[in-house]
Amino acid sequence: MTPSQRKLHSLSLALICSGWIFPQNAAANIGESFGFGSRAAALASAVTAEAQKQDGYASFYNPALMPFGSETFTLSWGVIAMEPRFKPIENVVLANTYMAEATQIGSVDLNYRTTFGNFFGLTWRSESSAKWAAGLTAFLPLLQTAFMDTGEAFAPEYTLDRARTQRPQFNFAAARILLPNFSVGAGLQVAFSMTAKADISLQTDLAKPSNMRFTTSLAPKAVPYLGMLYAPEGKQGISGGLTLRFPSTSEAHMDLTSAVNLPATGSYFPFAYNSQSALYYDPLTIQLGAKLPWSAEQQTFLQLEHQAWRNFKTPVMTLTRDPQGAILSDSRNPEYEYRNILVPRVGHEASFGGTLVRLGYGYRPSILARLSTGAGNRIDPSRHMLQTGLGWEFRECFGTKTLCDLDLHAAYQHLARQHIDKTPADEAGSPTGNKVGSPGYDVGGKIYGGGVSLTLKI
Repeated sequence: MTPSQRKLHSLSLALICSGWIFPQNAAANIGESFGFGSRAAALASAVTAEAQKQDGYASFYNPALMPFGSETFTLSWGVIAMEPRFKPIENVVLANTYMAEATQIGSVDLNYRTTFGNFFGLTWRSESSAKWAAGLTAFLPLLQTAFMDTGEAFAPEYTLDRARTQRPQFNFAAARILLPNFSVGAGLQVAFSMTAKADISLQTDLAKPSNMRFTTSLAPKAVPYLGMLYAPEGKQGISGGLTLRFPSTSEAHMDLTSAVNLPATGSYFPFAYNSQSALYYDPLTIQLGAKLPWSAEQQTFLQLEHQAWRNFKTPVMTLTRDPQGAILSDSRNPEYEYRNILVPRVGHEASFGGTLVRLGYGYRPSILARLSTGAGNRIDPSRHMLQTGLGWEFRECFGTKTLCDLDLHAAYQHLARQHIDKTPADEAGSPTGNKVGSPGYDVGGKIYGGGVSLTLKI
């Protein structure tokens, strides 16, 4: 392939990819990352068994929570903002002769977007003796409708932080009380898969126009989750809850067919690619929680989650050459080994003169089975999640006899420091080269912010 052909080939791929990545839509689990609503977030999201004091986001945490309550409608709205700050990674290899013409050394792009958006939650309860309930929970970003960036395939990349919380999320659920103290529920989380096709004709003769046709379709799919709850009557006694979430993958597939006419040489240069990517992946998750009321003013929440990340699909594009096209290389993306993890969470709520004070803590281990010292640089340090918040309950709201709650919270996530030393040789095993990320770097950082929620009970 001549240098001019390589340039045209790279340009056409860049045009397609830039048009493909950004318009997509997929599910993102904002609830697992930061929590839905300020009350639950301040309690480290350990509310799988909270049946007494509910807001409108119960349909996400455990659909079996929804029937417990005296109000017909519970409506919640809130705002959250979380800012990531990672330790700089400087003076490392960004590209080498394995993937480019020459070695490039510089600083890694760690300018990840702030998570800033709205929460909406609604729960409806029937007034009949057969206590039914239904609800929905949604997150809508405010900085953009949706954003997707798979990140770099070889350069250092924080696996779960680039764009996972930059997308809308929708959950729908229904539940029923089967026994006086026992309820079950089921919900659906909405995800999407995308299929796209692009045909390009590139002309090097300035008298002739180049043209392109791009078609895409989004197909929604629903992933189920189930919940159960045991809640004793009144505010005393231990409550227990269980939520089972099935794995969800939002995928993208694209077929690219292109051709370049080179009249100077009299040649016609065709090439074709198929590409696919797992844009988002939410693991199989089992959440087991309990609420321990110590008195009318104080209660503790405990929760343990099993998250099955072993089958995690890294969000990176994979290009496969069409045998009928030109002879071009396929993608050879680095492979990683992931592991299942246990995530403990604990929260405590106490009332002081009408003001509710909340504290929460959670610990999420890394999903990577080992540090990325070989080919590839996926990063996911273990993180300590610290939350706190305040809440007030009012018997009047907006000049009416409507019960309402106002909740505030602040959150801080500390990403544990790690040092990564890259092994000798490049990704192809050549002893004269250096891997991307060489000679090594430190990782870690913080994510901080907070939010506010307002709940109306009608």
